[in-house]
Amino acid sequence: MNPRDIPDDAIVISRRDLDQGGPVDLFSSLHDVVRRLRSALIHDDEISPVVFEYTDVYVYTIMVMDDGGHSDYAGNYLHGADECGVTGHAVRECARVRAGIEALGRPAALEVWDRFVAVENGPNDEYRLRNDRFTELDDQFDWDLQKANVERLLAHPKLVVLDNDQIDEYVAARKERSNYEARRRNAFAALPSDLLEEMTRFEKRADLVWATGSKTVDGTPVKTYHLRTQDPSRPTGGALLEFPDGTFRYEPPQW
Repeated sequence: MNPRDIPDDAIVISRRDLDQGGPVDLFSSLHDVVRRLRSALIHDDEISPVVFEYTDVYVYTIMVMDDGGHSDYAGNYLHGADECGVTGHAVRECARVRAGIEALGRPAALEVWDRFVAVENGPNDEYRLRNDRFTELDDQFDWDLQKANVERLLAHPKLVVLDNDQIDEYVAARKERSNYEARRRNAFAALPSDLLEEMTRFEKRADLVWATGSKTVDGTPVKTYHLRTQDPSRPTGGALLEFPDGTFRYEPPQW
């Protein structure tokens, strides 16, 4: 298949990572493609949800199996969010994990997940009691969940395997179809003049990194474009918010 003809709802992975065959290789491949798409100003809601269901279920399984169990997953990956079903970052992760497990058709694993969310959303108990509840869930964890997650991905009818140069061509085609130039132009028009000059300079040097996301502002869902550079020592340049009517607003860094 010509990379430019691949539909937007395809699940794209690299042939090299597929040949490696491990769960972490598939995760890395999907993560890399998502990173490239986000840099092309493609938003997560314009990418197949199966991609995020696989990657988020993978993170959940690997942290429970290889790290510190449900307690470590809650405290580290979810950034200590107390309410899995409410907090901005956590609500996306939790919804994707649940959808992924449900699609795998593993009711016992889904029950463990729902009980984990109930603990997260429940009373802020004393640490030891909360940790005991997580340990109970660790004992009931479905150790075949990661294998089932891999099998679902590899059997998915929308899966497309490409060489690395073909992935570049695929991302370029998605970039053209997403009206990238108009998005970039409207986004940059909302920047303060001093930051516009700086970000334009970084962009010309290929040091500007677009990181797309989403949030809610006064009850309105908006798309976000976080401005970062390849230089880890330089602070972020804040974010641009895109509202449903297509207008943009600059949001300074939150210190």
